[in-house]
Amino acid sequence: MASADCPACRGRFSGVASFDAHQDRDYTRQPAIICRPPADCGLVRNDRGRWGFPLDEAGRAYFASRAAERAEVT
Repeated sequence: MASADCPACRGRFSGVASFDAHQDRDYTRQPAIICRPPADCGLVRNDRGRWGFPLDEAGRAYFASRAAERAEVT
């Protein structure tokens, strides 16, 4: 999974979609991009300290199964 760092606010995000969600873009004003607080955008901080969208039960089950698969390989 790719992550994204915001150079303006120094926020760390779990992916491009969560990075985009925290920005208010309006190119008719100055500054054109304003960083919003991630929690105000519905984002939550994960165990790696990155902001992302909260997982539902299906998402949690998917990532738990992937972790179990990786554990079996090592």
